[in-house]
Amino acid sequence: ATAQLTEGALSDCASTLEQIEPPADANPRPSNYSQRWVHLAKCRLLIAQGCAPEALKVLQYLKQTWVGLGDRLFEVATDMSIASAAAACGETALSAAHLTRVDRDWLTTSYDTMGQFYWTCASLVAGQEPALAELLKSRAMDVWRSCGIAPHRAQLYGAVPSTAHDQKLSPFRQGLAST
Repeated sequence: ATAQLTEGALSDCASTLEQIEPPADANPRPSNYSQRWVHLAKCRLLIAQGCAPEALKVLQYLKQTWVGLGDRLFEVATDMSIASAAAACGETALSAAHLTRVDRDWLTTSYDTMGQFYWTCASLVAGQEPALAELLKSRAMDVWRSCGIAPHRAQLYGAVPSTAHDQKLSPFRQGLAST
């Protein structure tokens, strides 16, 4: 389901999630690793489908009930997804709070989360600081490209990189190259 989501195959992702998601009347067990990640994937799908308010409600529930189980990657993914959904809903303070938590916990030093961190920061400042937003998006693309996952990860967060954009140095890297 996650691979389908990152490839932009939203209807295939939804179909897969329907097949693997536990029935609504099932008692969700927070200790169940696969249940946590299925619910998180469903929220990311909702964000990709433009249903960020609904995703935000579910993500906040996940955060309250399923965090603290020792699954640090799930905690980071939940915080980053809340930040993305909140930014899409125009709730910049909430988005910033979750981004700050991720950064405070030194989780932005991981390439698994760094690209999403920069991309979400860009969405927060895009309305008032478009130049800064473009630099942050370019930095996210650089991170994803260095991991060999740029097109898939970028599609997941709303970027559709062109071939030409992928081949040139981003403004961030151009600045580094000139120093």
